[in-house]
Amino acid sequence: MPRKKNLPRYVVLKTYYGKKHWYVRRTFPTAEFYPNGQRVYIEMVTKCEPETAERAAELSAWLVEEFNRQKAKTVSNTPDPTVSVYLNEYLEIIKPKLSRRTHEDYSEIHKRYIKNTIGKLKIAKLAPLDVQKLYSALSAKGISGGVVRKVHSLLFQALKQAVKWQKTEINAAEDAILPKLTHIDKAAMSKEELAKFIGYCKKSLKNLVFWFALETGFRPGEYLALRWSDIDLETCVVRLDRAVSFARSGGNPEFKELKTSFSRRSVKLTRELTDALCGLKKSQEAQEAELKAKILRFRNVQKQFTPHKKKISSRGGMFSNRKKREQIIENTHEHLKNIKELDLVFPGRKGKPRSMLNLNRRELKEILKACGIDPRKYSLYSLRHTCLTQMSHVLTVRELQDFAGHASITTTLKFYVHASDDAKAKAADAWSSIIS
Repeated sequence: MPRKKNLPRYVVLKTYYGKKHWYVRRTFPTAEFYPNGQRVYIEMVTKCEPETAERAAELSAWLVEEFNRQKAKTVSNTPDPTVSVYLNEYLEIIKPKLSRRTHEDYSEIHKRYIKNTIGKLKIAKLAPLDVQKLYSALSAKGISGGVVRKVHSLLFQALKQAVKWQKTEINAAEDAILPKLTHIDKAAMSKEELAKFIGYCKKSLKNLVFWFALETGFRPGEYLALRWSDIDLETCVVRLDRAVSFARSGGNPEFKELKTSFSRRSVKLTRELTDALCGLKKSQEAQEAELKAKILRFRNVQKQFTPHKKKISSRGGMFSNRKKREQIIENTHEHLKNIKELDLVFPGRKGKPRSMLNLNRRELKEILKACGIDPRKYSLYSLRHTCLTQMSHVLTVRELQDFAGHASITTTLKFYVHASDDAKAKAADAWSSIIS
C-alpha cells in the first residue's frame, strides 16, 4: 500500500477498480518474537470515510483503543503465562498512560533484572519467597538499593493488576523486605567557586542558560522547556508549567506537564538577569531575521539559475548545486518553523530543545575547566543543588520548599540542603563557648 507525503499521518492508499481510497493503518508490537529474535508486529487497517484529515485522526485513535482492548482481553484469557510474558503484555497495555522515558525504563528493568530470573516462572505459581530471593540476589551482586526498589515498584504494580485480572491469587511482592537506601550527598559549589562560575557565564550570552539555572534552581528539563511567553520581562517573573524529556533510545524530545501542582510555580528574577535575557531575545530576533534573508537570497539564486546554458560536469555540476540550495532552504524553513512554534528561551540546533547530555558534557565541563574547577565534581543538577543550598541560608524551610517545587518538605531537607563549611565552623565555635 503506497503512502504519499501529502497525506495525513497513518493514511495509505488502496486501489480498487482503478480508484484510490483512503485507509488508516496502524502497526503495533506484540509480546511474541520470531526465531531470529525480531519482534512480531500486527497491522490493523480500516477504511476512512469521509476522506478527511479529521476523520483519519479519529480512526487512528480508535485503532489504538481497539488494540489495547483486545490486548487486555488476551491477557485475561491467556492460560497460565510466565511472569516475563505477562510483564511484556502489561507494559504494552499501560504504555499510553506512561511517558516515553518511563516506559523505556520499565522495559529495561524487566529485560535486565526480571526476564532471566523469576521471569521464567509461571505467574500463578510465583511465591513471595521467589521475589524475596530475587531482591537478595540482586543486592549480593552489588546492585544498589535504589535500583532494587525500582524493580520492586514494577513488580508490585504489575502483580497488583494481575490479581485483578485473576491471573494469580496473591501479590507476591506485597510483603517483600526491601534493602536500605544509601544516601549520597549531592555536590554543591562553594561561594568561591560560585563567584568564579557566574562571573564567567556573564561574559557571553551562550552561557546564560547556566546563570539562569543557578539563580532559579530549576531542573534541566524545566529550563530547557521554557518559552518566551513564560517570562514577563517587565515584572522579572518566570512561570513554570512544563518540562522536556529525552528518550534513552533517541528520537524527538517530548514536552509534558509537570507532575504535581507544587512543581508549577513562579520565580522572581534579578534585574541583572532579566536584562541579560532581553539581550538574548534581541540576538535571537536578529538570528531569525538573518534566516529569512538567507531564504530570500537562495531563492533569488534559484530564479536566476538556467541549467541549459551551463555545462554539466560528471559530478553533477549546476544540478548538484541546485539540490544543495534546495536542501539549505528546506533546513532553514524548518529552523524558522521551530523558532515560531516552540518559542524556546534556550533553543539548540534548528530551534529544537538542547540536549541535556551535550549541555553537560560539552559546555558545562568546559566552563568548569576554564574557571579552574574540577569538572568531575559537578553536573547540571549540581547547579540546582547549589542554588537551593545557598537559598537555605536566607529562606525558611517552608519558603525553600515552595521555591524548589517539592511536594514534601522531607525531600527538600534530605536531598537539597547541605551544611556549609561556615555553618560547621559556627557550630564548633558555639560548642566551644558552651563547654568553656
